[in-house]
Amino acid sequence: MPQTAGSYLSHFMLSVDTVDLQTYNNIKTLLDRYFVRTFGVSFYAILVDGIRVETSPGLKTLWSNRPVVDAIAVLDAAGNYRGMRSYAYHKDKTLWITAEDRGLLGRPDATLKDAWSETADLPPYLENGESDAKTAMLIPLRYGGRVFGVLILELPEYCECSAPAKEEIRLVAEALARVIWLYETTQAQLADTHEAFHRLEELFNANSRPLTNPSLFMATAANADDERS
Repeated sequence: MPQTAGSYLSHFMLSVDTVDLQTYNNIKTLLDRYFVRTFGVSFYAILVDGIRVETSPGLKTLWSNRPVVDAIAVLDAAGNYRGMRSYAYHKDKTLWITAEDRGLLGRPDATLKDAWSETADLPPYLENGESDAKTAMLIPLRYGGRVFGVLILELPEYCECSAPAKEEIRLVAEALARVIWLYETTQAQLADTHEAFHRLEELFNANSRPLTNPSLFMATAANADDERS
């Protein structure tokens, strides 16, 4: 298989153990260009969990190339999935969505199909960008054995689901998940280190001077006792 951007990114991420802010932002810039210029997407977004929306588990937008709702609940009040974003995340299932007539996905009369996992009984597709998507890919983001988010790619053209495309998307999604996880872990470790140093600094400042001999002052009533006797 020829080397691709996804394989390069995958090799890079497997060679690093930490991701600082500069590296995180640099990778974000690379992927922004890659999604738009190479993939030809009209919209992409990365959603991650760890929040609650209206007392229910939710997903918040981490990256996006268009303004979107900051957070969505995974389930609505009736217990149904809030579109395919929530479904792909909660079911840990990769989706490649097109309409049978190759038209827009957001039409009420569109008959949608999943060419990646061949999922039946799909929930409605709630478009994330402007209403121009004819192909959408929704890829769960997982690391350390846990799904923590979903990558969404929308394209304005109908695209067939091919083996090379699936492999490239898989590599990019796996590397992206590692980028986000290692960055968040690095930030948490730095925060813990800063807090530990702050406590150490307080102890140092409060400590007594070890090279100074302590002075002891004693007072007795010996003279007074002699005078009384």
